[in-house]
Amino acid sequence: MRLTDKIEPAISLFLVQAKVRPAPAHAKFWDWQFGLLKVWITGSDPEDAGERCARILADLNYDVEDGHLLSEPAAADYDHPVSKQCLASARMFGIAFFLHASPTGSSEEEFARITLTPAHDH
Repeated sequence: MRLTDKIEPAISLFLVQAKVRPAPAHAKFWDWQFGLLKVWITGSDPEDAGERCARILADLNYDVEDGHLLSEPAAADYDHPVSKQCLASARMFGIAFFLHASPTGSSEEEFARITLTPAHDH
């Protein structure tokens, strides 16, 4: 192998989704009640990406509903502009976040309706 040979990384990009609440230690605990968090993150497989994401979310003071994360390979591109920007950021930095948060006082029924589904174009 020469130095000029291209080496393909053994990691891929994944989209991990979670229903979250801010933990009491979260800086914005009083500002929002719950939300859907999407994290684009590198990993060797979906399980690895999910485990890495879970550790990061715990460090960032998010409580993950039922401890359940949905991890899937990230799409090559997205139509939604926010998803496009997150994908570009994750490709550059190895991680990107998007939180769709509901303000404090929102109905718990809204939280119950949030479902984790494969994101074909979110």
